[in-house]
Formats: sequence, C-alpha cells, structure tokens
Amino acid sequence: MTPWRLLHTTLGLLLIIAAAGSCGVLTGLDQFEVISTSSTGTGGSISSGGAGGNAGEGGGGGQLQPEPENCLDGIDNDLDGLVDCADVEDCAPADYACIPTPPDGWTGNIHALIGDFGSTDAPPGCPEGTTERDFVAEPSDATCTPCACSHDTSGASCYAPTVTCYNSANCSAGTSSVTYATLTDQCTNVSNTPNPLSCRLAAPPGVRNRGTCAVSEGAQLVDARPWRHTVRTCTSSLPTGLGCAQPDHVCAARPPVVDGTPAIDDTTTCILKEGTDACEPGWTTIDLQLYVSGEDGRSCAACGCNLDAITCTGGNVQAYDNLDCTGDNRSVSSSGCTNITDLRDWDSLGFRGTPGTLSGNVTCTGGEGQGAVVTEGPTKLCCRQVASLRR
Repeated sequence: MTPWRLLHTTLGLLLIIAAAGSCGVLTGLDQFEVISTSSTGTGGSISSGGAGGNAGEGGGGGQLQPEPENCLDGIDNDLDGLVDCADVEDCAPADYACIPTPPDGWTGNIHALIGDFGSTDAPPGCPEGTTERDFVAEPSDATCTPCACSHDTSGASCYAPTVTCYNSANCSAGTSSVTYATLTDQCTNVSNTPNPLSCRLAAPPGVRNRGTCAVSEGAQLVDARPWRHTVRTCTSSLPTGLGCAQPDHVCAARPPVVDGTPAIDDTTTCILKEGTDACEPGWTTIDLQLYVSGEDGRSCAACGCNLDAITCTGGNVQAYDNLDCTGDNRSVSSSGCTNITDLRDWDSLGFRGTPGTLSGNVTCTGGEGQGAVVTEGPTKLCCRQVASLRR
C-alpha cells in the first residue's frame, strides 16, 4: 500500500475513534501506525485512549532530481535553468550548434560532400548517426573538339587563265571572238587567226585537280564525363533540441571529429527536396540541382572533308609568233586588252599558258555536338552557413 493510500485509511479509523469516544473505548488498534505525508498543514499526534497532544510539523514534499543534460531533448535535465544548446557547459559549441529549421516541405539537418565526378578519390563515408545518399550534379554539355583534316596536294593542279581573242585591235565588243579555256603549260597552235588580233584574260585559272582530302582526327566530347560533380548527403538520424537564441533554430549535434578533423564539413547545414524548386531565401550558400542518375545521350557528328574551297589564282597566257611557241612573244596577264596583231605570222601563232597557283584550304565538316544527358530523379540541395564554428 502506497503512503498516500495508507494515509487515507488511517484517517478513516481516527474518525471512527472520535465518533465512538463517548460511547466506549475501542481496543485492538495497536497494530496501526500513523504515517507522515507531504501535506504542508500541521497535524496532531494521537495516542490510544488519551487526549489529543500538541500539533506536530508535516513531512517535507518530494523533489525532482537533476540528471545529466541531454542536449537534444528540449528539457533542462540537470535543472540548471539552461536547456540544450543554451547549456554551453554541458552542450559545448564544439559538439552542438544551432541550425535553422528547414522550410516546410524540405528535409533538414543534412551535410553535403561535393566532389569531382570520376575522381579517383572516393568520397568519405557518412559518419555514424546519419543516412547516406549519393547523387550527381551538373550534366555536361555536348560540346565537341573540332575535326581535323589533311590535304594531299601531290596530284593537285590548275589550268592557265581563260583568254578571249577578238578580230579587232582593242578587244571591241560585237566583233568576232574565240575563247581558249583549256590552255596548259604546253604549247598550243592557233591557225586562221583574224587580222587585227587582240586578246584579254576572260576568267581566272580553273582547277584541274583539287587533290585529295582525309579526316586526320575525329571530333571528341570536350568533357567525356556525363556529370561534373558527385554529391554525397549525410542526413542526421538524431533528434534536435532547443535552447537557441535565434528564432526558428534548433540545437543539433555536430559531425564527430576523427583524428582532430571533422568527419565531414561542419561549417554549413543543408536541406533537400525532391524536384526542381528554387532554394528558399537565405539557403543559397550552395544552390545545386542534384539528380539520382541519368543516361548519357551525347555524341559528336561524324567528320568529313570538303574540297570545294580549293581554287586557283594567278597565271597568264603568253602569245608567240611561231607555232612552236618561240620567237617574239607578248604576255596576256590581265583583263585589260593586249594587241598581238604583229605576232601573227601567216595567220597563225602559238599560245603557252602559265597555270595558276592552288589556293584555299580544305574544309572539315561535321563534329557538331548532339544529344544530351538525360537526367532522372531531380532533387534540390540548398545550404547555408552555420552561425558558430567549433572552438
């Protein structure tokens, strides 16, 4: 029987004794013991068969006993008037920090480890008391290196310029004319030439053979990695406490220290949310769109080689008075008129062309970036600085 229950039984018996006092003396109560209670009133002591004695003081009330401070339960366990993070003697700033509460819909009390995708250094594991998740971030663009081509000019050559000759001394329009468009560096005989005779260049030298072109280096993705970063998040599985001076803050355990160094960065605290929502104000120290995974669909278009830009320039035509291109001669080297009437002997003469010079470069085609990294499982990571650091 508990003391407070025993107390009520004894008082009931005393009332019976008081009521029966004038009728007779009750006996057989010696086995009952009066027990003090936590009542703050004063009560008299009673003896069997005698008058009431002087009042005596009641017993002292029960009290809570101090316990070691639990820094994450929102209770002043050690009864020093300070709760959780406010009790810096028991909840040292080296081990606990006040962090902002996450906005609605976000998961908080997260630390993030951000590294380069494809690095040979494995990211550190999350410390005990946290849940580990891995993500990727910043898909790479489909940017390609340029194609490279080589031009083999060993078989390339040009014709001489096209020359037109007129039955006049000044290349007059409307007079009869003849055009020689396939002259080479060989001597060409021309008979039955008119008198008078004048000539001028009518067109630049044509391309006889552009040579051959081959792709010497294909296009490659500038960044073969599909992602720029890998991100490991460590979400604390511990509860959070109170005792923070800042509004909307909670007391949280810092990451453990290993060999004098925090197991993970403890200068920021992060929040996560599935989707692509923007970071809330104040949570933009790190603003990173994460993905659970994805498929690399990037490629570079095949390279090709185009010879169309190869042309010929320069060259001229030399007119001779002899059919074998000897004797007196005169150069026809521009679109201006050159009178060569005096060179024609017996209505004939010789032409020798000087071929033009190959000009221009081959054009590499293709190599354009195409496709993209197809992302899956978008998740937003937002972080902010923690107000106090370890000390």
